[in-house]
Amino acid sequence: MQDENFSFETYRKNKNKEIEEKIKKQKEQGNAYFDEEALIEYLKQNMINYGNGINSGVSTGNNTLNNIKESRENVFRYLQRITDEFRSPVYADTAESRHAVTISTGQELIEKINENPNGFYVLEKDISMADINLTGEVYIDKTFIGKLQGNGHKITDAQGPLFAKIANSYVSDLTIVNKEGETKDWFGKTKQYTIIVNEQKKENRSGN
Repeated sequence: MQDENFSFETYRKNKNKEIEEKIKKQKEQGNAYFDEEALIEYLKQNMINYGNGINSGVSTGNNTLNNIKESRENVFRYLQRITDEFRSPVYADTAESRHAVTISTGQELIEKINENPNGFYVLEKDISMADINLTGEVYIDKTFIGKLQGNGHKITDAQGPLFAKIANSYVSDLTIVNKEGETKDWFGKTKQYTIIVNEQKKENRSGN
């Protein structure tokens, strides 16, 4: 029997409260996938359209209406993952499963992410892909759904994208450079609902 007091507004408020509680739990557990400050920085960089009407199509800082819509969708998918909406491994109950796996070489990158393309990975230093062969047009012929934290390091000597597809993921402080020394957007051959942010920009500004 339907609750007479039920409405979309009550559903929305209850759902928001539920999400807030789940986010709080992730913070308390130390979920490596969730970074509240970086998410706020991403919103600042990609969703603010100062002084322009939302339907104007005009932008400040290259944030057009399409940019804002895409960024909003990325954040929505990101929050879905950490709040168990996707029932995926990022919502973990044990500290071990929440902790990131370190990567120090190109071979480790291939082997570890192939083993678990839904995990959390942290680069400990710059790594070269000079001796790593592509699998077709990419290095890892899988869909990556996880977190890749570069810590300001680079993946150098790249010849193509890391993944066949990267979706519902979070990438921070990582640069991919080809053999000619050019920076490339080679996180995935295709990319969907993925947040890519340079957290170091936030730290640099705070020091001014």
